[in-house]
Amino acid sequence: MRLLDRSTNKRHIEKFQAILYNLLVQEIPEIREVKKKNKLRSMNFPGNPPGIALTYEILHSDYEKHRRTYNTDFTIQGVQVWYRKKKLFTDIPLYFYSYSLKLIEVAEPTKFHKVYVLSRLQITELIKNEVIQTNPDSNKLRSILAKFIPDYHSDLFDIEYSFEIDHEGTSFLTLIDLEDGYYVCLNELGEVFLAMHDALYPFKMIAHTPNEFVARYGSISKTELIKPLVN
Repeated sequence: MRLLDRSTNKRHIEKFQAILYNLLVQEIPEIREVKKKNKLRSMNFPGNPPGIALTYEILHSDYEKHRRTYNTDFTIQGVQVWYRKKKLFTDIPLYFYSYSLKLIEVAEPTKFHKVYVLSRLQITELIKNEVIQTNPDSNKLRSILAKFIPDYHSDLFDIEYSFEIDHEGTSFLTLIDLEDGYYVCLNELGEVFLAMHDALYPFKMIAHTPNEFVARYGSISKTELIKPLVN
């Protein structure tokens, strides 16, 4: 046996995932669209619960739109895989994050492709249970904004969909999605920046505090906000 076959790897998971998605797409059509927008980047074997955890690469320009459109997490029961030793189909709990397979819960994750026949899947009675997740980045953003603006100006800011951007060791939290890869974001000090994904210098300070930002730009609609910020 070749060394590469000793532990379950991305090739095994991609094969399993392709067959699984073909089975699920009739019941959960969003899976087909999400599959077109991301690519399996890495996998690891967490201990609690034991299983195979997956992470994905999403096009940067589509990232926030992807989060908004497919902002649903859920578990699935009723998917069965052929168990070699017992020669029968057995249930495997599956966890999905934003309609992408996130965790395969199995007792021996590193031997997943040996214990089961990954090409032999079937669905019995499919049970889908949504999972309510909190966004830790949103909570961080609220904490920073509370020091400056108690009511957060939630009609202007995209707080619920905030995510962290790391640039040269500095962390920023997105505040407003301007689309096409442009974001208004702020650092831990409350300084406000314009993030530009394709610029030579991708971060441009536009206000020293959220209050200053609102005073300058609060009356401008999101669709028009990009013009004065970029110029």
